[in-house]
Amino acid sequence: MPVQRYLPMLLVTLWLVFVAWSVWRSVEISEQPLIYDAVTYWLKARNFWGEITQGNFVNPLNVEPTGRPPGTVLMSYPFGFDASVKGFLFRSTFLAIALTVACPHQVARF
Repeated sequence: MPVQRYLPMLLVTLWLVFVAWSVWRSVEISEQPLIYDAVTYWLKARNFWGEITQGNFVNPLNVEPTGRPPGTVLMSYPFGFDASVKGFLFRSTFLAIALTVACPHQVARF
């Protein structure tokens, strides 16, 4: 009986793994450059991690472009900056999908 209780969660998890794999495959072959809004996320992360690697511990609110909140660094480049945009494109796409799946699950728990 316990297996049946967790079967829906297992299926959703397997589906998310498949979606993550599919998104990554698409990102790997993509030659899409960053434009418009995505460039400002990329710049904020580049400037923030550039300051950190130089030993300057800065307030992420004050790093250019200041119009972007500091949480954008956590989403775009959480473990350091890499000039490749492929990880950024994957995270920005898959994180939205994963949060969309997680929200109804959290609501259903209450």
